[in-house]
Amino acid sequence: MQVAAERLHGMGFDRVVISLRDASLNPLLVVRAGLPETTSQSGLALKPLPGAVWRRRLSHLERFRVGDLHLLDGSDPWVSREFFGAVAHPAGDGDTWLPTDLIVALLRGADGNLLGIVTLAGPRDGRRPSEVCRCDLSAIVRHLAARVAYDALRELAERRHQRLLRLQEAGASLTRSLDEHEIMRELTRQVQLAVRADGVAVLIPDLDGDMLTTALRMVRGVERARGPVRLGDGIVAEVARTGRPVRVGDRDADRARKRAGLIPPLSMYDVLGESGVATSVLAVPMRVGIRLLAVLAVHSTNADVYTAEDEEVLATMASQAVTAMANARRYAESERERRTTEALADVARAVGESLRLGEVLRRILRHTVSLLGVEGACVALRNGEYLHIMASIGSADVLSGVHLPVIGSVIGRSVVSNELIVLNDGNTETAIQRMVQSHAPIQRMVIAPLITGRGTIGAIAVINRDRPFDQDDGKVL
Repeated sequence: MQVAAERLHGMGFDRVVISLRDASLNPLLVVRAGLPETTSQSGLALKPLPGAVWRRRLSHLERFRVGDLHLLDGSDPWVSREFFGAVAHPAGDGDTWLPTDLIVALLRGADGNLLGIVTLAGPRDGRRPSEVCRCDLSAIVRHLAARVAYDALRELAERRHQRLLRLQEAGASLTRSLDEHEIMRELTRQVQLAVRADGVAVLIPDLDGDMLTTALRMVRGVERARGPVRLGDGIVAEVARTGRPVRVGDRDADRARKRAGLIPPLSMYDVLGESGVATSVLAVPMRVGIRLLAVLAVHSTNADVYTAEDEEVLATMASQAVTAMANARRYAESERERRTTEALADVARAVGESLRLGEVLRRILRHTVSLLGVEGACVALRNGEYLHIMASIGSADVLSGVHLPVIGSVIGRSVVSNELIVLNDGNTETAIQRMVQSHAPIQRMVIAPLITGRGTIGAIAVINRDRPFDQDDGKVL
């Protein structure tokens, strides 16, 4: 490009600027020849302005086109105003170069996409270019466009090669673990290597409950936890509802969406939280079949960061990760079932080998604590209108020997109703429950009735662990 600029300068133009442009027409690389005076009118016209300005100008340039060049007439009001910020110069004799004249050439690739812009000003002979000069300029512009297109294709091929290698590496690394959280951590690491991002998040939307859970969030390489928040109508909600990726380049993009009648401007809070501001956000769904498992999102403070290629890379990584996560869940489920089967077999042996009730109950409780990862467990047997806690283990051991009324206690409610009870809120509604809490603080609990052919004889309960209980825990109990 510098050689081409020097060649154009050698053809008699004092000021030459060549700029390569990205897909949004923003400058990627600028080379100059001659000595552009930024304070002069022509110096202002040759400034490498952002893509938004050139997107506005392109539709007006066609009327000045002569072959491969656009000969901008300085006596035209639009040219003078748009490029020089001045009033139109009086028309000359047609051959003399006006102070507000300008030559613009657009470098296009084989598919017609704009790759760069060449601007020329200040011919040293003070004349507008002759037909011979225009032919020479056109030849240089065509050669430069072909070279730029070739280099762009070579760069694209190399970039896609590197992308393929990155995706292969990501796919291999994501399958090395059968721990779901470790898979998500590896996913965020691979994403930060593949695309430019200030932050990466794996988010779990609940459309029915209008809630959003953050499974993992990394901001500038640091993991930042965030509790459940309202889902709302932001980017994650749109991905969850449509099943399609969402890419936002800047705040103006939301206003453009509204003007286009799509949806109201998208909120970024569901992706960012309190971690700061972002200008570019890209979010893709993580699906197993047709079921949405999570949403993978990246964000950056810079504008126009993410492209369709980044979207494709992120979607592929999300697909690789969700497959690994599904395998991890199946493995965890099979391991849980195996441990449950082994524990039940051991309990059956204990029941058959011993006639001592206390020994059998304690063995059952030990297996229960191990299987469910809880802090304590107990068995209460019914004796008239009371429940006698016959055996306990762990943090529930302080309740051993306690008699609880059937009416008014949570365990009694399970015995009377013959229903499984799952509590995750540390319920203290009654005086009896408050009394139990004073001995053994209970934040979470699962209670299962002991049902026989002659009726319900009591209940088994487990208490407290870091994560909430669910119906699967109840089935094990």
